[in-house]
Formats: sequence, C-alpha cells, structure tokens
Amino acid sequence: MLILGWEGWIKTNDGRIGHGSAPHGTASLGKLSVNEAAQFCRKTIQEDYENWLKENPNAEEQVHFCITVRT
Repeated sequence: MLILGWEGWIKTNDGRIGHGSAPHGTASLGKLSVNEAAQFCRKTIQEDYENWLKENPNAEEQVHFCITVRT
C-alpha cells in the first residue's frame, strides 16, 4: 500500500460536503515509504487542522480529511 496524499473536506450543517475553506492538502507522496508518508500526513493534517480552527473560530462546518492510498 502507498499513501498518495490527503485533502481537507468541509461538511456543512445541512450535510453538504465540499472543499470550501478546507485545508488544501498535499501533493503526491507516492515516492515516500509508507512510514514516511504516514508521519508526514499525521504532522501536516494536525497542523492544517489547527490552522483551520484558528482561521475559522466561529465556523459551524466540520472539517474532515480524506487520505488517498493505492493498494
């Protein structure tokens, strides 16, 4: 399995899902080992989530993250 990258998604109160103001995510991580890519994703998802919370303190939307893999 390879971790190819991640992207942020926003879920609105009415159930719609889209990119909106979500964290942008990563470029392809396919050249990294699974362990390297997993560590990178853990670090950058956490950082981008915290930044999103700071930039959107009153947001009613929820942030979700989609991790793309190739098996």
